[in-house]
Amino acid sequence: MSANLLDVPDLAMTNILNYLDYPVIQNVRKSCKALRRFIDTARIGALPDYIMLTDLHETVYLQAVFKSDTSLRISVFYKKEGDGCRIKYINEKDKEEKEEKVKVLENQDYLESFSTDCKLLLANEKIVLDELENMANENSMLKIIEDILKTRNQMIQIKKIYITVADDTEVANLVQYTNPNRLERLQIQINDNISELPEIEKLPHWRHVEEFQIFSVLSEVHPQKFSHFTKCHLRYILPDYKLQNGVPPEHRY
Repeated sequence: MSANLLDVPDLAMTNILNYLDYPVIQNVRKSCKALRRFIDTARIGALPDYIMLTDLHETVYLQAVFKSDTSLRISVFYKKEGDGCRIKYINEKDKEEKEEKVKVLENQDYLESFSTDCKLLLANEKIVLDELENMANENSMLKIIEDILKTRNQMIQIKKIYITVADDTEVANLVQYTNPNRLERLQIQINDNISELPEIEKLPHWRHVEEFQIFSVLSEVHPQKFSHFTKCHLRYILPDYKLQNGVPPEHRY
């Protein structure tokens, strides 16, 4: 018998680690660099069905739901604190068990910590997501996600994408790394009102996706442009509107 866990053959090590759930695997990764490299290379561990990524002021939020693991829900907050960062972990299972942990890392950028954990999920070639929800107020988080998806050998498999960004270029930069044949629903909220979607229309996803939803576009976008979708929802505002009680009139198609 091997005296050291690191001396266990790769196949046996993989079989052992595959019995562990996601939180335990994260703890094993942190035990030593050799195990971290092995886990990351072998793409070991339970994979989530749903991921949500949100950035706020000097804070990034990651949530992952594992339906196959009795609806395990992991929430992680990465917040800038002085020259380091504060990380808060919340593990919930069966809506009954709840565990919270907080740690402060000195001289550690909060975005680097987020990038490390996010890469463990999104770079895994085996991951198949039912939903990816991304609400980005700053380009820094989007750039991290894009750089991670670039490292993949295959396009990531995602069924539904919900994304809030500044313009359609940012949407295209993310969606281009997803498998167009897998994507069924694309929901977009663009913070800057636009009249065209040139970058999104260039993607094969524009022709393959069945359901398309977009919010906050100008009325110059002609509805016929979206006629090829099986299901489509547009919510737009008029460019020359008069405020009614401080609220612009909203139109839907």
